Amino acid sequence: MTISSSPPDPREHRLAEVTRAVRGAAEGSSGTRVAEHVRTALDTLLTHLVRAHDRCQDVADRDWADYRTRLDIGLDDLRAEIARSTDPGDEGAELEKVLFVHCSRLELDGWRLHLDAVTHGVGDGAGDPRNVEDLVTYAARELDTYSRDGGATAERAADIDRIIESVRAGSATP
Repeated sequence: MTISSSPPDPREHRLAEVTRAVRGAAEGSSGTRVAEHVRTALDTLLTHLVRAHDRCQDVADRDWADYRTRLDIGLDDLRAEIARSTDPGDEGAELEKVLFVHCSRLELDGWRLHLDAVTHGVGDGAGDPRNVEDLVTYAARELDTYSRDGGATAERAADIDRIIESVRAGSATP
């Protein structure tokens, strides 16, 4: 008699992929003076992505693969920006801004994937997906302006953070 093992849980498998990718990005800064700060930012990102991907098993395989490609590219870009922002000879962006902008973009992309699934009739969303999609678009636009402008102030970052928190609250699953 052969005991067959049950197939892996698609949700757990996808969450494990995201966890490995985000934790791998943190490893790139280990041994540097900013390692703990980067690790904290990426742990926070991972927490938000896990929440955004609560219903990731409902996302079509192709959409998930596209998302994973974007996540990997985004994490590679983040690693490069961290290296530039911590190089004393470079005029790169400050580390705090780099982490805020990149982690926020990656989180918003995770919420877009969630909202796309909700909009197309799978998964659950507590809020009206159209309203939350508008918030995601608004947050992304504000983030782009923040990252380009010399007006990257703490107040502006706090405003963007509040918008993203509204996305989280509006996208919560029951």
